[in-house]
Amino acid sequence: MAADVFQPTTWYTGSKSVLYRSMDDGEGWAAAGEFPGQVVYSVQGHAAVPGLIAVCTHDASGAEGSRVQVSWDCGESWQEKAVMGFTVEDMAWALRDGASLLFLATTVGLFELSMQAGAAPVQVYVRPDDQQIGYYAVAVASSKSGVSVAVAARKMGGVFLSSEGGKGNTFRNIEMAGEDVRVLAVQYDGDRAFLWAGLAAFAGNYWVLRIRRISGRVSTRTGWVAVVWNWLSRETRFWPRPSIEGCYGWRDAATRSRGMPRISRAACPWPAAITHFSAWTRWLRIRSAA
Repeated sequence: MAADVFQPTTWYTGSKSVLYRSMDDGEGWAAAGEFPGQVVYSVQGHAAVPGLIAVCTHDASGAEGSRVQVSWDCGESWQEKAVMGFTVEDMAWALRDGASLLFLATTVGLFELSMQAGAAPVQVYVRPDDQQIGYYAVAVASSKSGVSVAVAARKMGGVFLSSEGGKGNTFRNIEMAGEDVRVLAVQYDGDRAFLWAGLAAFAGNYWVLRIRRISGRVSTRTGWVAVVWNWLSRETRFWPRPSIEGCYGWRDAATRSRGMPRISRAACPWPAAITHFSAWTRWLRIRSAA
C-alpha cells in the first residue's frame, strides 16, 4: 500500500494482478492497472514528482523474475520499464541532478533505473559480494545537503549508507550486521532525517524497530537505538512496515495480530521523531477488524 503525498485522500494497493486506487480515503476503490500473469508486489509513489508511481510485479506462476511498471498520471496509463530475471524485493524513488530514478533492492544486488526512454537497470555496487548476498530493502532521504541512500543486506549482512546520492562504491557500513533487517524507511523532522530499520520476527518472538539519525544538526547521540521491542509476534514470520514520512505503522501480518501497535514518545531517543499515526491508523484499524 502507498499514499499519494500530493493528494491527501488518494491511496494505492495491490491484489493479485490488479492495482487499485482510492481517491476518498478508502471509501471506494477502482482498478488503476492490471498486469495479466503477474502479482502486484510493491507500489511506490514519487515524493517530488506528482503523478509518478512505480509498481513491481512478480510472476504469478512463482517463476524467478520481476517487472517494473511506471505511470506518470496516477495510474491512468502504464509503461513497462524493466523485465528482470531476478527478484526485486523493494523500491525507492530518488531525484538526483534533477532526474528521477528508481532504486531497486534485489536478490542479486542494488540497481538504479533511470526514467529516460530506453533505459535499463544498472547495477550499483555497494560491496564486493553484492551478487551473492543481495538486498531486502532500500530507502532514500533527500535534504539540503543532498540525497542519501540506505540498503539492508540479505543474510543479516548489515545496513549500508551512501551520502553521495547512491552512486556506486560510495556506501559505508552503518552497523546492524547479524540482525535480520527486512525494511527501511525515512522520517523527516525539520532539517533532520531519521532512518528506521525493522527486523524480522518469528512466531513467539518480539519485534525490534531501530532508529538512527542520518542527516541534520549535529547530535551527541549516534548509532542505532531500539525504540520498540515488545510487540509480540503471533504469525509465522513477518516484520514491521513503516509507511510514508511522518506516519508510522505496520502492514500485512502485523495488523492481524494483537490490534494496533503504538510507539510512545517516552521510549524514543528523539521525541520529535515520533509523530501521530495520522491517516495510516485508519488502514491499521480496517485491516485489524477484517
